[in-house]
Amino acid sequence: MGYPTGPLLAALAQRVLANFEFVGAAAPPWSAYSSYRNDPPYADTQLLISLLSILVFPQESTPEALGQLFERYEGDLTKAICVRYQAPTTPGSRLDIVDDDGKVLKLDPKTPRNLPRFLRHGIAHFNMLPINVDGRFGGIRVWNRNNGKINFIADLMFDEFIPFARYILSELSTNKTLELSDPIDPFEELDIINRLANRR
Repeated sequence: MGYPTGPLLAALAQRVLANFEFVGAAAPPWSAYSSYRNDPPYADTQLLISLLSILVFPQESTPEALGQLFERYEGDLTKAICVRYQAPTTPGSRLDIVDDDGKVLKLDPKTPRNLPRFLRHGIAHFNMLPINVDGRFGGIRVWNRNNGKINFIADLMFDEFIPFARYILSELSTNKTLELSDPIDPFEELDIINRLANRR
């Protein structure tokens, strides 16, 4: 496996998309009557673990870019990601969510720009359950908690989510306007800090 060139997030998206397509093509077709229906490779599982590259890593690296990609999706986002529950709120339909700095934000989870934050929190905290669709692994239920109480539930239905996943991964791997960049190497950061400290 060659060393990834360019921003790591873009390279990962390209590789995840390639793996996703490879596993999907090799997986046995679903049939409730097929004796092969539970044989590997598992396209549903590949899609599930790909959620890290589709939703969690980009949200951590470039949250605004991911929100923009959600807004620009030309398919029916409400079928791919169906918000099933939103806790009752004050007028404005905004829920509390804590950002990485510990600051409480009030956001509407049904807005495409805000939806990635709620999904990222649920997935990163493993607030997930499989959804049974006629005996197969047909989707994943994701929820979010605030102060211990569930305030958001969404269903990601795999049949509808697959085109969306392809779109996100493709955009992350090829779109030059997203301003994806790698963080500074932590040893370089420590070196800079040490040099500044020695100047004093």
